[in-house]
Amino acid sequence: MPGSSRKAPVWLPILVLLIAMSSIQSGASLAKSLFP
Repeated sequence: MPGSSRKAPVWLPILVLLIAMSSIQSGASLAKSLFP
C-alpha cells in the first residue's frame, strides 16, 4: 500500500517543532543570562 509509506513522515513536522521550541527556549535563557 502506498498510503502507509506516505504516512511515515508524519512525525517529521512534530520533530521540527520540538527542535524549534527547544532552541527558542535555550536562546531565551541565554539572552536572560546575557541581559540580567
